[in-house]
Amino acid sequence: MNFLILSLALSAAPAQAASPEQTAKALSTVAAHISTAAALYTIDSVQSQIWNNLSVLEPGFILDTDPDQERAKIHLATASAAALNYILAQMWELAPGQEMEAPPQTKQVRFLQTDHEPEGEPGLEDGLGELNVQLDLDVRKIPALFESIIATYFDPAAYWPSQTVDEKNRYQHLTGWQAMNVMLLVANATQEEIGRRLATGSFEVPADILEQILDPSGLSLVDGLKAKGLLDEAAYPLVRVERSPFALPAFMAAWKAKIDAAYGVKNPGPKT
Repeated sequence: MNFLILSLALSAAPAQAASPEQTAKALSTVAAHISTAAALYTIDSVQSQIWNNLSVLEPGFILDTDPDQERAKIHLATASAAALNYILAQMWELAPGQEMEAPPQTKQVRFLQTDHEPEGEPGLEDGLGELNVQLDLDVRKIPALFESIIATYFDPAAYWPSQTVDEKNRYQHLTGWQAMNVMLLVANATQEEIGRRLATGSFEVPADILEQILDPSGLSLVDGLKAKGLLDEAAYPLVRVERSPFALPAFMAAWKAKIDAAYGVKNPGPKT
């Protein structure tokens, strides 16, 4: 699965209009059922997405005839990497007995400053990987982390996807969107995809352990929840990511379009 944010064709999957309550409930159902395998896959995937976004800093990676658009795309990619790094840091802080931090809401989250980011935006440096320290990770708490993010961003009283996105709040929106994007991509991955990644990725999970933690049905989390009746016909499209052609749920695609616009990115297209 290609997790490079700039390569995604963010077309909306067909779905009926849903209320904030319906969307929050569907997302919470997915979050509550994240398995150990899916949690490990999430961490590995976030790490890959960070470096994929940082690859735009390589000379010639983004070729745009409009210099302003080239700068805007680089800005969005580095901000995406910072947001993903924040999410990753929260995951690694889930040691037994520790309290979870709420996702950023009313203030900018500043990471290590770099010349690649304009002043006032989250920054990164080449030593980003040093933040990925081997703490006593408790993957059982990752579902609760996502549920706390959902409670913040999808509270019907303050439903972020329907809010205006501007220069002052775009990073907070981007962080929430990235968290849900990661969760939904992982929740739509098959057990074969998860197993292959865990066997060859940063965790190198042995085959006998994989056999214990993977769902024997082979289904993705989202398809498994639908098969069990935990996601009905109305909720399923709210968490389903189409593969061919790639399409996020409608609310996610619309939310990302507003975030892109706030960063000055116009009509981002797929890269191959």
